[in-house]
Amino acid sequence: MKCLPNYNYSIAVAMYLSIGLLYCHSAEPILAMQFGKAALHIAETYLHFDRDDSLICYNYLAVIHRLEDQYTEALSIYEIMLLIASEQNNTSALLGI
Repeated sequence: MKCLPNYNYSIAVAMYLSIGLLYCHSAEPILAMQFGKAALHIAETYLHFDRDDSLICYNYLAVIHRLEDQYTEALSIYEIMLLIASEQNNTSALLGI
């Protein structure tokens, strides 16, 4: 019997990313990155069965790095995203990246 996912973790990921966006708009990119990394940790630790949350968190971190003109870090994050999407055969994610 398959367990249903605990949506509390998905809600926590969404809240962390939302708070991070608020810090990003208030010119606090370091705090925005910390909230993004915390969301990614939750997604990879507790939502390992659903890699879409991880892709969302990685995309968030890549965008924050691009906003801060840290293009090499953003490119390395996009490479991780490509690996995850190709492992899943997630064509929509591959096209989005």
